[in-house]
Amino acid sequence: MTVLGAETTCWTCPAKTRKVTGLIVEFGPHDCRFKLSELGEHSELLPTVLCHLPRNRNIGEIKRRFSSTLKRAYVSNGCFHCGVLQGEFFDRDVWDVEEPLCRFAITLSKQWRYAIVMNHGGSEPGWGVYSSGPA
Repeated sequence: MTVLGAETTCWTCPAKTRKVTGLIVEFGPHDCRFKLSELGEHSELLPTVLCHLPRNRNIGEIKRRFSSTLKRAYVSNGCFHCGVLQGEFFDRDVWDVEEPLCRFAITLSKQWRYAIVMNHGGSEPGWGVYSSGPA
């Protein structure tokens, strides 16, 4: 798994803060990218990601917050300084400067392989070796 992030300016305080912009799970020849907000749908993944995030990168607290704009709660970034929600709408503003924050190995349970990777658009064939079945 690779956790991507970028520095941005808080819309409230306006201090510099770093946010998680995306996660990539590599599974064989497949790369499955998903948003931080999608971690709420996969509760077993959130603690794994949180324990691997570097502590010295000014990453705001990641937790479930209510967005009055979206009228729903979702797993989101907060500002490192003031804690205010840094909405996912603005993630696209930093995609061109995002960088890997950390990379670590995970064990993909059957649930992760099928529910997260295979059903999340990660099933498109890429470069790899595929078995054609018994010869």
